[in-house]
Parts: sequence; structure tokens; C-alpha cells
Amino acid sequence: MKAQFLTIVALAALTACSSNANKNASTTQPEAEAANPVENAIKLWSENESIKSFQEAMDTTYAPNQMAYYDIDGDGTAELFLREYVKEHEMTGFIAAYSVKNEVKEIALSNNSWQTTWLCVYNNGVVRTDEGSEGGMDGTTTYFKLKNSELGKIYIHYTAEDEETGDVDENFQVATPNTNAGGITKDEFNTALGACVGENAYENELNINDFKWEDIK
Repeated sequence: MKAQFLTIVALAALTACSSNANKNASTTQPEAEAANPVENAIKLWSENESIKSFQEAMDTTYAPNQMAYYDIDGDGTAELFLREYVKEHEMTGFIAAYSVKNEVKEIALSNNSWQTTWLCVYNNGVVRTDEGSEGGMDGTTTYFKLKNSELGKIYIHYTAEDEETGDVDENFQVATPNTNAGGITKDEFNTALGACVGENAYENELNINDFKWEDIK
């Protein structure tokens, strides 16, 4: 599972991607977007099963307090991001991305303040989430690939490490929002995702903190 999470070197490299983040960032709502995108995205946030289960387990509320627009796939229509931001610690907790073309749809949601989960954005139109076990033996990395402001395909990388031998078993799958996942080869997986997989993927990762965040009023 060590490969599933950002290394110190990768974190340091995020600063170099800030110019890319600013290039596609926007605080305005393009005409092609759905009506009331923030209001509808907040509703989807509150209906998310992960959010609801964590709120019940932790006996607390995880509500978004900041928003930003960013054109993930560079097609001219910005996607909407919501996040739960703790200002005194400059820390992002839960964060979610939404397609807002025609209607508001959730792309991905995760938590960036926990060791076992993560959400990041790449400069080739992909949003990634990570989820791992506490012991670091098993993990799931999911890549959400956008096309024309809609979620196109979802690529999933499962890993499981044998505790005794250290051998890692990998499984690669692909799905669309309306179909079940099916197996693909590692080469097919890597070819489809391009710059956001491999040892140098962090070089193409955007610094989410450089998005033009605004407080939700």
C-alpha cells in the first residue's frame, strides 16, 4: 500500500503544478452549467452514503464550507468542488468534485485529512481517490476520467499484500457510470490513464489548495 499514498517528495512537487491549477480555475458559473449548482451539490453531499455513515459513526457533522470551480478536462465548462476546510489548521477534510453540465452529478468524494483516504486531480482530466486498510495491506485506487464535462470511464486498481511474503496481488478494472466493472490488463489500464499513473504521476498532480476557493455563504 505504500505506493497508494503520496510520498514526501510527491507532496513537495505539488507546488510546481500551481500554474496549471490557476490556468483552469474559475470563480464564475459558465452558462452551460446547471441551475443552482452549489445548492444541488450540497444536497448530493448530504445524501452521500459515506458521509452519512461517517457522521453516524463519529456522531458529528461533515458539512462543506468552501467551494471552487475548476475545469478538470479543459473543455471550457468548469466542474464544481466542495470541501470541508478547517481554517485554523489549514487542512482539508472531506472534499468532493461535481459535474455541473446540464445537471449536478457527483464525480468523486473522499477525505484528505485521513491517512487511509485521498482525493487529487490531474492535469489530464482525471480525478483520483484512494482508500486503504489501517494496516496498509490492502488498497483501492479509483480514477474518474472526464470527457466533455461528464464522467466517462472509471478505472479501479485493487492491491492486496501478503502479510507473510510481502507479495502484492494487483487487479485492474474499468467501468462506466451505467455499467458494472470488468477486468482489463495493466498495460490497458496504464495506456488509458497516461500521465496520472506510474512513478512520476505526482508531477502531473494539481495543488488543490491553489484552486480559487470561496466560503459558502
